[in-house]
Amino acid sequence: MPAADATLPRVNEPPYRGRPPEAPAAPRALTLPWRDVSASSDAVVGLQLTGLSLAAVGAAAALHPGLAALTAAALALAGTRHLRRRRAGASLALAVDAGRLTAHLGATPVCALPVSDVRDVQLERREHQAVTFHQEVGSPMLTARVGALTEVVRIVIVRADGDPVRLSESYGSYTEGTAAFARVRFFLRQHGWLPPDERAAR
Repeated sequence: MPAADATLPRVNEPPYRGRPPEAPAAPRALTLPWRDVSASSDAVVGLQLTGLSLAAVGAAAALHPGLAALTAAALALAGTRHLRRRRAGASLALAVDAGRLTAHLGATPVCALPVSDVRDVQLERREHQAVTFHQEVGSPMLTARVGALTEVVRIVIVRADGDPVRLSESYGSYTEGTAAFARVRFFLRQHGWLPPDERAAR
């Protein structure tokens, strides 16, 4: 029989030699958008803008009748931009370094604790009816609009001693909040954390 070709791989021989490739390291940071959908703060701001608008338009009308319309239009644009910035939200940033979890909402620190001190990650829910304010061009008054009743959520870390740590005081929409909730839990899993039911089964 002809000699076997030494350059061909043997049967059942792995296509590589040495150690298999290592699994990628767990990411050290997670950044999520967080948008406050509760309109209670917008209602207060809307009332404040209404008062300022009336005062400014009245003062402009006393100087010259034509200034009233220009002042109302300028205030409408400024008020709309201000409310949009308030609703834009901030980033929720989590990081794990040497087994220690830190969280920030924008530039504000939220928590700093060992990953081993996290008992659970939960969602707080409540019903909410949004109130928005709109200002038509040329009108000094803001118009309130009441939306449908919806469910809003926020993410809570429960520590080993049972104390809750809310990652935000504000509530996000149900769709965005549940998606962020799932990503936070998966991020902690990558760093060795397990939910209570899985820890109890071990």
